[in-house]
Amino acid sequence: MVNLVKKTENMNIFEELWETLRNLFRSDKHSQTAARQILKDAFYFQNCDDYSKYFTGAVDGDARDKFTHWLINFNKLKEHAIDPENMAAKASLSSGDTLRVSFFIGDEAILTLDLQLKESTSTGCIDLSHAYFNGVVICGIDRLEVDLSNAETNNSRWYD
Repeated sequence: MVNLVKKTENMNIFEELWETLRNLFRSDKHSQTAARQILKDAFYFQNCDDYSKYFTGAVDGDARDKFTHWLINFNKLKEHAIDPENMAAKASLSSGDTLRVSFFIGDEAILTLDLQLKESTSTGCIDLSHAYFNGVVICGIDRLEVDLSNAETNNSRWYD
């Protein structure tokens, strides 16, 4: 019974989220349906994809998978947005070797995720090898202090 109540609560939260965000996406049926499904997949995260090739320096594999899942799905959502430039994922490195990504719509952060990283054994730098930074705005990450070997950075922007 508890699981049913929790599932109903999550469904209500998702429906409220969708109603709030649906106007960000193109109004054609294909875009609305696709955006809703992408958001639903991200909201009800189930580890069905293999994200182990990304963020190999992550301390926790489940956290890595959720983190990567949101980054990939956010990029997919932007494909259906009316104004994709108004949507941004911004990454920064905080104390304690924690990578933080906030997802913005306009100037408002709608979600922030943290990923604990370890040091690379080969370089002694924070291990961002195989990072997935496609379309991400990267702020305040000194490239000399991190191992970015094999990182995906298509359409990303760096601000030191």
